[in-house]
Amino acid sequence: SNGTPLVTWGISGDNGSTSSQIWCSRFEQGAFSSPIGVVQTPDEPALFGFGGYDVAVSDNQVFVVFEQLQKGIFLARSDDGGLTFGLPTSIQGPISGGYTTLSSIVVDGTGNPVVSYIQYKNGKTTYEVRRSSNGGVNFGASVTGNEPAPGGEVCECCTSDLIASGDSVWLLFRNNNQNRRDIWVSRSIDLAASFETATDVDATDWQLSFCPIAGPRMARSGDSLITVWVSGAGGTGRVYLSTIHSGTMQAGLQLGFPTPSA
Repeated sequence: SNGTPLVTWGISGDNGSTSSQIWCSRFEQGAFSSPIGVVQTPDEPALFGFGGYDVAVSDNQVFVVFEQLQKGIFLARSDDGGLTFGLPTSIQGPISGGYTTLSSIVVDGTGNPVVSYIQYKNGKTTYEVRRSSNGGVNFGASVTGNEPAPGGEVCECCTSDLIASGDSVWLLFRNNNQNRRDIWVSRSIDLAASFETATDVDATDWQLSFCPIAGPRMARSGDSLITVWVSGAGGTGRVYLSTIHSGTMQAGLQLGFPTPSA
């Protein structure tokens, strides 16, 4: 909150000789501080190419959400601006016959963390959302954030993104409706207790039988949510920008960025 830059990065373990860890450093008085290990347990965070972990900050609190293989989704919290981290809190434990992965985090209008993650269970892939009402000490029951979108499933390895304001939380994700893998935004107006509406912001209608490993990102500007994402519906992968009104959930502009010539 005082404008101090904070940087996090992951280093993967090397064949058991070193441990995987998420590191955190602050930039103060012209230099970065000695890196601090975020995950204060012997169990290592899962760090891999298209996922890994996510970070959110509220005042002097730093929240880091991450995955541990076969163990679930966890939250590490710092109450002193990233100088030290406590023991992680379990958000979602192991799932029999399934898994959880690709977590994202945002701080809502009350200063509490909201986390989304992919859950594969009983042959179905969804985006589950959990919120803490006590600063990340523990989390409530999960709700399915993609439920208002058609098909009932999401792309199995594309990251999501979250934005929160007041009592509202918006979830951006790649949907999977019988292999039509468009980008959708769903909204909760009750602090992530339920998601009542969703809008397709992607008019390309990309039909694909496998996950493209290309998650979207989102930012807010006034009443507009601005999303960026990739589609290969035209035969070549291309980056697009689209907008949606945060209140009415009406999709607006869609622009395709020019592709470089060979």
